[in-house]
Amino acid sequence: MTAASAPLRYTAPLTCPSCGREFGGLWVGETTGPQQCPCGHAFTAAWPGFPFEPETVIVYPSGQEPGHDPR
Repeated sequence: MTAASAPLRYTAPLTCPSCGREFGGLWVGETTGPQQCPCGHAFTAAWPGFPFEPETVIVYPSGQEPGHDPR
């Protein structure tokens, strides 16, 4: 017996473009999907995902950090 894998289900908060109401959007295995506001407005929304902004971290040897005065 083989079990079929369930489709991936993604949820994220959405704001309705028609009325501005916030609700939980649902995407099933796709990056875009039809959404319906609790007020009844229907629209297609793209999965917002998790925003990631790369961060640069510079590590200097002890005592050599910029602005460090070794006096």
